[in-house]
Amino acid sequence: MDKDRGRCTLKLKKQESIDLVNHPPHYNDGRYETIDIINDSVDAAPSPQLAYAHGNVIKYILRMWLKGNALEDAKKARWYLNKIIEILE
Repeated sequence: MDKDRGRCTLKLKKQESIDLVNHPPHYNDGRYETIDIINDSVDAAPSPQLAYAHGNVIKYILRMWLKGNALEDAKKARWYLNKIIEILE
């Protein structure tokens, strides 16, 4: 448990390799993989456009503290959220 951040973190052994294509660490930091959260969340979206934008909002929010540029990911999430609002209006 990472006491400073109040959550569990994955500790890799030296012989384990990081799979940056199939399971990148910035999408696997918690108990659930980001793709699974997105798939569950966008099922009820009324259109593919809204599902795509919604999925991207989730993606950028979930990884924003893990990739080294939180502000950039927050702005990307906002951009997609603005698209959702545009479509819904």
